[in-house]
Amino acid sequence: MFGQIRKITIEDTVFSFENLDIEFEIDSKDDISSDLAKIYIYNLSKSTLEKLKKGQALVVEAGYKDNSGIIFNGTIDDIKTELEGTDYKTTILATPSNNLFTNTIVNIQFNSGIKASEILKKLENNIPYKIKILDIPKDIVYQKGKVLSTRLNNAIKIICDDIGAVSTFEKNMIIIKAPNKVYTSVLKFGSQNGLIYIKKNSEKDGKESFTLESILNPQLILNQVVEVDSINYPGRYIIKQIKYLAKDINIFNITCILEKVK
Repeated sequence: MFGQIRKITIEDTVFSFENLDIEFEIDSKDDISSDLAKIYIYNLSKSTLEKLKKGQALVVEAGYKDNSGIIFNGTIDDIKTELEGTDYKTTILATPSNNLFTNTIVNIQFNSGIKASEILKKLENNIPYKIKILDIPKDIVYQKGKVLSTRLNNAIKIICDDIGAVSTFEKNMIIIKAPNKVYTSVLKFGSQNGLIYIKKNSEKDGKESFTLESILNPQLILNQVVEVDSINYPGRYIIKQIKYLAKDINIFNITCILEKVK
């Protein structure tokens, strides 16, 4: 349990578990919706609190001394400090740096006969983000043209629905890809890597999923393919949801929702 890395960097200020009580909950899903990080830091000085502002860049690094890495990169949405028992608890809410992605208004009309892939290229020239196309399952032609007059995240979803693709927002980039297709190398994962358990979930909408719990290992990220070495449910899976959780020193783990790789 010792040797844990819990490091929060806000602009040029670093908060470390070595000298502060730090907890966090970070939820990520494989879709275009925004991830959410809740950071809790205890008993900060008044002068330090005065430096913390909405909109500042925030990075979370976690793991162990021999295996740590960045698990979240975003901006601060809200900060509050309140008395909890005898401690002053500062709660920081942060999301990936995608406020522009959510709030940018798109109002563009495309000519008849244009392909979906051409729309995405033209759209990229009018927005503050890159669009990375990994796959277009159906590059349909809009015989009557296409009008996009909505928020950027909605516009991307409309096009993806039309072409049978899915989209994610990663590292200030919009990713367009085929559903259920693997784009990463395989990570072998068992008890030696921190696996605690894997179990099968109740089916939802006819879809099979599994829950994996592990000690906090930064190699487990969204869309990572893992080959689970376990007596129960061994096999190859892809991570579709992930939650990083750090509470007291005994609670420092990851819970993943997995789907089988076909």
